Amino acid sequence: MELLEAALSFALLMIIFSTLVATITETWLRVRAQRARVLVHMMRAFLQNDPYFSKWLEQAAGELKEADGRLTAQARDELEKLVNRLTENPALGALDDGITRGWLAQGLRAVGRFLRGQGGNRVDELSTFAFLQRVAKTEAGQKIAAMTDTGQMADLLKALSASYERYVAASNEVFRKRAQAVSMVISILVAFAVNFDTGQVFRHLADNPDTRRALIAEAEAVTEENREALKDLQHLLDMTPGTRVQEIDDEDLAEEVSAIRATLDKLNDGLSLPLGYEHSPFWDDSAQEVVLRLPENAVCDKADPDARACLAAGDVALWAIQVLVAGFLIGLGGPFWYKFYTSLSSVLQVLRSFGGKVPRETIEPDDTGGQQPVAGLMAKAVREGDRDMLTESFRIAADRDAVNAALGKGA
Repeated sequence: MELLEAALSFALLMIIFSTLVATITETWLRVRAQRARVLVHMMRAFLQNDPYFSKWLEQAAGELKEADGRLTAQARDELEKLVNRLTENPALGALDDGITRGWLAQGLRAVGRFLRGQGGNRVDELSTFAFLQRVAKTEAGQKIAAMTDTGQMADLLKALSASYERYVAASNEVFRKRAQAVSMVISILVAFAVNFDTGQVFRHLADNPDTRRALIAEAEAVTEENREALKDLQHLLDMTPGTRVQEIDDEDLAEEVSAIRATLDKLNDGLSLPLGYEHSPFWDDSAQEVVLRLPENAVCDKADPDARACLAAGDVALWAIQVLVAGFLIGLGGPFWYKFYTSLSSVLQVLRSFGGKVPRETIEPDDTGGQQPVAGLMAKAVREGDRDMLTESFRIAADRDAVNAALGKGA
């Protein structure tokens, strides 16, 4: 039963860390403008492969590709001009032009451009209607607008719209897979950052019922926080065409950082979990720092406090594997661990209903011992240091006459 409760609390712990990772992932994707980056890459591929636009690029550049299959320099320039016209966000460009005063503003702009890369000053989503509107304002679109055969023009626009929507669907899948990869990397980094040793944490949960009870008591709050974090991340992953990602500002970042700190403080202080490198096997208590010494042929005396940081290469490898496993487990995500938690919780309730009360072998803390008077005497004797009472209670527990009478053997 203790192992099942430990597994249940471990699942809740995974939900907490999955919530933390989901928050960091969502913030990272927004700061790095990953949605806009994927849109830019998709637009390049679409314009190069669509029959109409590839033909227009060839006419504008004189020659589209070189002998080795790469775009010519002139074709690349024309392609980038067209990509910029179709993906730029004029509102953000005007906003940047209005805050160029001062070295601090310019420095912030430089940092923002570096982080956002090709996603800077771009729209995050472009609906089919908005795409056709932007195409109409380009030279390629003007050529379509000049067509005299309206039926041919309608067929061309229909073909462009269908092809564009196929590329949008493919880009959404690319973005989702990229977000999953980012989430897994962040999970592993978080596991190493907090020294989440899977074996050590699970042993702690199995040996400490107070920590298990504290985690299980927080189950409802933990799952609600996870749902909110996943809701924000899912909104970013499942945006409908024409919508925009909410821009992140300094206040949003401050709130995210505060939430992350509160979560880590709660895990470290409130639940007393063995997280942090002060719980690692190569932490030097005297120096209050990580000291890793790998002896060539020496066998470290684990009982020697001064040799705590003296590890063999196998010990370090085992620690790294256990932390890496924790990162992969966190990366499975909150939905997976929530299903695991609910399933295991149901099994535990069924076992408790069939098994009744869990038998207790420990001495009760009060003087009566509940239904065990001898245990109550022993508890009082141990607490007060009364040797006579302790020996007397032991004799009562080992009353040979009572035992023989119960067995029907006589005195």
